[in-house]
Formats: sequence, C-alpha cells, structure tokens
Amino acid sequence: MKFVLENYGCTLNQAQGEMISSYLISQGHQLVDREEEADSVLLSTCVVIKQTEDRMRRRIREIKDSGKDVLLSGCLTHFPVEGVKKMDFSVSRGNLPILKDGDLSAGIPIAEGCNGGCTFCISRIARGRLKSFGVDEILSSIRVMVNMGAREIRLTALDTASYGQDSGSSLPELLNEIVSIPVISW
Repeated sequence: MKFVLENYGCTLNQAQGEMISSYLISQGHQLVDREEEADSVLLSTCVVIKQTEDRMRRRIREIKDSGKDVLLSGCLTHFPVEGVKKMDFSVSRGNLPILKDGDLSAGIPIAEGCNGGCTFCISRIARGRLKSFGVDEILSSIRVMVNMGAREIRLTALDTASYGQDSGSSLPELLNEIVSIPVISW
C-alpha cells in the first residue's frame, strides 16, 4: 500500500503520526509525498474543540469521496467514525519518528493522556488520564534519534508539565537524565 501522512493538531499528534508511518513502513508499506500517488491517507486527527472535530470529519469524507482509504490516528480514534481503519498508537510504540532528508528535529512522546480538566477541551476524554512513559524508554528513543542525525529533540505530551505524576517521577527528573546523555551537548 502507498500512503501519505496528513498531520493535524498538537506536537504529540504529529510525533505519533510519524511513528505510525514508521510502523507502516516496517510492515512493507510505502510513504509517498503526494496524495495523488497514494492508495490511503494516514490522517492524524485533532478534536480539541467541536470546530476542529467537524473539520476532521469533513476531511475524512473528502478522502473517502476521492476513492482512497482512510487510516485514522490521533484523538478522533476514540470516537465513532465509520468506514475508516483506526490506527491505535500502541501498535507503533517502539517505532521512532522518521527523519526525512534534511530533518534535524524529532518529536518524542513522553506521556499519553491528560490530568487537566479544561472545559473547552475534549482531549482528556479522548486520550484518558495521564500515563507517563518510562525514563529508560524515552532515553533510548532520544539516543537513537540523535544517532540518526536529530539535533533537536521535542519532548511532547498533552500534559507535558504533569509528566511523572502518575509514576512518582517528574519532568525535572526526566530532564536531568536527558542532559546526562553523553551525546547531548548543551
């Protein structure tokens, strides 16, 4: 299958879209640059507010009307959507974002979910409560991405400042571990 990636929303969505792309490539599928070349569109969606959700649902209809399959990732996967294949982020855990030629930046997810209760935002309902990823897993991902040529690492989550509150750790502790990686220069 040839697919194109369309990323919408926050940096977490973007990083997860890249990781799902990497997973699909590892399964023998081909990432292409233009929708016209693709059989499918991997649509990494955002539904932070109703207007954004409506825009995502319109985009799904447009893709389906063009005769292409929709592979859905991101927040909208947690809500009913007919006629699409949902790509759960968990299938891509262990895969890292793709560094395309010239890319020097990589997003590394450090947590899933959110502890916030913002009245305008549906992200916590879509993604659930905070689930911090392990420090060793994050450090390993950073090392690999730096060795692949990344010069900027963007730590990303829906609720980045709350990292570790569910596991007895904290964002400052994670940052201290990151700056101790020998290949990272500050």
